[in-house]
Amino acid sequence: MDTTLFGIKKRLLQTAVMYCLLACLLWQHSACADDNYERAQDYILKYKPLAVDEMKRTGIPASIKLAQALLETNYGTSRLATEGKNHFGIKCKAYWQGDTLLVDDDTLQECFRRYPSVYDSYIDHSEFLRYHREGYYSHLFLYSSTDYISWAEGLQAAGYATSPNYAKNLIAIIQRYHLYDYDRPVTANYLPAVVPPPFNAASYAQNVPAPPVQSAKPDAGFSKTFVPKPAFNAAANPPLSSVAATQPAENPNQTGNATPHSTLQLEDVFINGLQAIIATADLHLSYIAARFNLPEDDVYEFNEARPTNKQVKAGIPIFLQPKKKKAASGIAAHLVQPNETLLEISQLYGMKVKSLCKLNKMQPDETPKPGSILHLH
Repeated sequence: MDTTLFGIKKRLLQTAVMYCLLACLLWQHSACADDNYERAQDYILKYKPLAVDEMKRTGIPASIKLAQALLETNYGTSRLATEGKNHFGIKCKAYWQGDTLLVDDDTLQECFRRYPSVYDSYIDHSEFLRYHREGYYSHLFLYSSTDYISWAEGLQAAGYATSPNYAKNLIAIIQRYHLYDYDRPVTANYLPAVVPPPFNAASYAQNVPAPPVQSAKPDAGFSKTFVPKPAFNAAANPPLSSVAATQPAENPNQTGNATPHSTLQLEDVFINGLQAIIATADLHLSYIAARFNLPEDDVYEFNEARPTNKQVKAGIPIFLQPKKKKAASGIAAHLVQPNETLLEISQLYGMKVKSLCKLNKMQPDETPKPGSILHLH
């Protein structure tokens, strides 16, 4: 009888201990989940403006960008995020010219990109998806910015991450934190995805649009509007591949696929004896650096890019070598158009902003008056 009673008490004690351990584990899991929730809320509050701005610029859903960042950085706490400012787990690749950070991932001490700021990481993530050299992610830009499920599944299918549950994890994060609230339809023009079809340089050169008619009549020798000219030797300077541009429908109720539109051309030109690129859509200079295997800092310096603005508008030349002190001979002056900046004007003629300012007794941050004349020599 005593033995039986002792055995019952022993089993009851073991059961109680087991339940206590289980309760502790559940409490610990709940505490970790609460910590993640708070960290996620802090991260979202801090970086959602960046995600939304990038959605407006490129069409990548803000929910997808935030979910990827939360997942890749362990809610902003990973070493890659804190030391490398890399919030999307993008590895170096052979063509990466920037700083690097070695971190254990699928294998030991893998090379990851290191950025000067989180802003640069967000920009590079967009450029990585839009302008991947193999075009792995180009099809994603056919989806609406509100279709986060297709984006998540597409990222996994394209091999963005090795986890077989990558899409499921992204969707779970988006739904838990209601990140889809930031994917409101945006009617701004999105920049295109890259899908390289054939490009006919001769046909493009023959169909360059005529410059717009100006209200004022500048004196002889003044340059009106820059018209890009094709490279003089097509064999020595083969044209760049064109890239297919896609834009989402402007119907705010549309949630399905967007319809592809016209083709974006990139053409190499010579301005003031310098090699440059003309694009029919805004381009970030980091893409040009990657496309031509040039150090980003050099491309920024060639184009006098400011730390807060490294994007060049469509139709404005992007230089692959340093600009000169004066415009080409035969071009005496420029008639300022509405909304033109000194930097944009300097890009049209392949001359430095400092030289343009010195010739016209202006400051670099000064806004030129429309209709005024700027001397180029």
